[in-house]
Amino acid sequence: MWKKCAAGILVGLVALPSAANAWGEDQVRPDIIDKIFVLPDDGASGGCWTNIGEAKSYATDMLSSRGLVVGPPEEHRADAWNLVIKVDASRHKEGFCHGNINVSVQKFEGKEKYSSIVTIADIENSFVYRDNANTGVLITLERMLKH
Repeated sequence: MWKKCAAGILVGLVALPSAANAWGEDQVRPDIIDKIFVLPDDGASGGCWTNIGEAKSYATDMLSSRGLVVGPPEEHRADAWNLVIKVDASRHKEGFCHGNINVSVQKFEGKEKYSSIVTIADIENSFVYRDNANTGVLITLERMLKH
């Protein structure tokens, strides 16, 4: 009984993603990024993220409204700029989803065996939701890409 009560209180207290500030969002602009690709990274299980296509379309629209060229998947290359939408989440036995949402703008740089990921913008939220992370992903994208 105590565990169910504590889980209910936890879900009630954390209905939206935890407040996190984006950093580097002012770097997401056409004079820095020639072309960008939107890459969802689904690490969610138990139906904790089900609007991947909607999130990708929303991100594409927001990037385009900033004047960025969003490339089609078939043109993606290893050294391209990417808006990565990553959700790692699972469903608790009490029914709620918990995990992390991360949105970042990054690319690989380097040659041969010495390469690195360069990140110029990032936001991360931890969450607990009663149903799934769908709305939280859209809110996180908006926080990162709003004008």
